[in-house]
Amino acid sequence: MSLFIPPDHVKIRQEPIELKPNEEATLICDSSSSNPPAKLSWWREGIPVQGLVNTSKPGLHGGSVSSIEMKVNVTEQMNGIVYTCQAHNEALQRSVHDAITLQVLCTYLIC
Repeated sequence: MSLFIPPDHVKIRQEPIELKPNEEATLICDSSSSNPPAKLSWWREGIPVQGLVNTSKPGLHGGSVSSIEMKVNVTEQMNGIVYTCQAHNEALQRSVHDAITLQVLCTYLIC
């Protein structure tokens, strides 16, 4: 019998580290190990947005580590926008989340 394990935390990272207007960036969200695998979702300013495929790989204690990505076309207007990643374990009705505030490098200090 397998144990239900809720995700303990999620972590967002961005590539590239420096965001510049008119470039594409990738936001990556990784959850800690959970069983069943956590379902990950993206939110922009509190509104659900579509991410890329939710993937899982073996994790600690017989659980799975889940990841989800999102591609973002960076504009100056996105400076200060908050993206949140939520990991939800349906079997345990437990969720955790992390948020990132985009910091776009502005041209001529105009944003």
